[in-house]
Amino acid sequence: MKKRNQLVENKYLFTFSQVAKYKSFTIAAEALYMTQPAVSQHIKKIETKLGVSLFDRSDGFELTKEGDILLKHAERGLKIIDDLYDDLERVRSKSFFKIAVSNYFCSESFEKVIREFHCLENLDVNVIYYHALNTINIEDYDLIFSVNHAPDSLGRSFKARSNKYVIASIENIDEGFRPTRIVSCSSIEKRTLLALLDGYNIDLRDVTGWLSAPSSEIIKCELNNAQTLVVTPNADMVGPECSMIETDLDISMYVWGNKKSIPDIKRFGLTEGIKKILLDTAQDGNDTAKLRFIA
Repeated sequence: MKKRNQLVENKYLFTFSQVAKYKSFTIAAEALYMTQPAVSQHIKKIETKLGVSLFDRSDGFELTKEGDILLKHAERGLKIIDDLYDDLERVRSKSFFKIAVSNYFCSESFEKVIREFHCLENLDVNVIYYHALNTINIEDYDLIFSVNHAPDSLGRSFKARSNKYVIASIENIDEGFRPTRIVSCSSIEKRTLLALLDGYNIDLRDVTGWLSAPSSEIIKCELNNAQTLVVTPNADMVGPECSMIETDLDISMYVWGNKKSIPDIKRFGLTEGIKKILLDTAQDGNDTAKLRFIA
């Protein structure tokens, strides 16, 4: 373990990070609401403590090799401190929830859940939509509504319900319909898609283009094109002017709760409302036993 007299105080490290950012004592002092001599004194204390020079003033105020190493570790250490205070504040008074929802999660069920949040005063909700779990940092979210599978770490999840895929077109889907373009949501694999279309006697001989769409917005746009067939789990996206087949193929829905957020979900009295929505729509009677994190 390093001796205490070798440790650099966090306030000096933060000053150093700002000087490195702005490449100027003057600008850093303004950003920190400090005097320039005070900023210079902080840098001098670090250099004296570590026995190194941090800046090469003869080369455009660039970091020395030692300065570059210190900046890397300083930023990492300062982030840890920020995370500490964020977590402490979260425990003291959580007033917002961050929620991530798959583009293909059943919108009807999710909208009901969101209404439960909006019924509470002084509680803000930030919702983002994503097309693949690997595109988001799961630990940043309190709840994640996903399809096909859920995060397997940092929290607990359960199967909420299943939704049906639909086949739709603005043209009449009958025995004579021969699409030239197939657009499907990214949650369905190509071989499953082919088997599904074949099972409903969709003639694919004229198809020249296939698109796996990462978002429901793309599906909606593509649905307006002639001779285009879309396959999506969100039947509510399909208007009355469309021809539609509801298939027997399920897409599984999952809800994941961050282990740090589960106590807050309970504290705000959200558990009963969410449970009721999920149980009302669940098709598998065994799901009741799986609602552990909001029980």
